[in-house]
Amino acid sequence: MVKKTISAALLAALLAVGMAACGGQKGEPSAYELGSGVTLEQLVEETAQKYEMPESVVLNGADLAALLGLREKTVAEGCGRIAVAQDAPEQLLVLRAAAGEAKTVAAALQKRLQSQQQAFAAFPAQGDKAAAGRVMAAGDYCLLFILDWPEEGSADAIEQDLLGYFVASA
Repeated sequence: MVKKTISAALLAALLAVGMAACGGQKGEPSAYELGSGVTLEQLVEETAQKYEMPESVVLNGADLAALLGLREKTVAEGCGRIAVAQDAPEQLLVLRAAAGEAKTVAAALQKRLQSQQQAFAAFPAQGDKAAAGRVMAAGDYCLLFILDWPEEGSADAIEQDLLGYFVASA
């Protein structure tokens, strides 16, 4: 009887460890939400002003899905700005992926970033801006930014600014 109890306890412990290990390997994003009272539009507008984004067009979630070649149902919501001038790589795209679609959205943003980096590679100043661009994620939120900020390590500072709009949820 004692042997069965020990075996059952050991099996339960092994299952718990195995399930925890598998859960950690899924690569699912942590849970993040926008801070209280913050909207995607506010995040985009405030960031565009702070980093002095040139004249740009505002895009909604459906526009962003089309731009990125995503099915509309892949994107729960979105907002973005893309510089109007053809010689300006600046853009800020923020999307909340539908449940289970964060990796798909992030991959589409990465593809967009790479295409912008290739398009501007031959132009020194613009190419440097595009090369410093990043794709980042905060849970189901996926962001692409190519913004002009002349300081060394500015992409890290921009990423920290953007993460400041989010809070970890329980």
